Amino acid sequence: MGRPETERVAATLRERYPELVTYDYKEIAALTGIPKSTLYDAMDSGELKYIVPKGKVKGRRIRLSAVAEWLESAEVAREHGYAVAG
Repeated sequence: MGRPETERVAATLRERYPELVTYDYKEIAALTGIPKSTLYDAMDSGELKYIVPKGKVKGRRIRLSAVAEWLESAEVAREHGYAVAG
């Protein structure tokens, strides 16, 4: 665990700038229950948007908004047990 001051600053940044917060595919899988292989397939096919940190060639990072967009597809949502409106 980090220093309290560092944790406080990190929490404030996450709250103020949620679009800057990214997660790796393992974290997204844990948050959503969607298999890691499904997330990788979606990234590889271009269905799920991700970023790679500047200067890196590995380490895909995913914004929660990208996951939400991807899940808005009725087919994807139904496949993974999420409710679909309409």
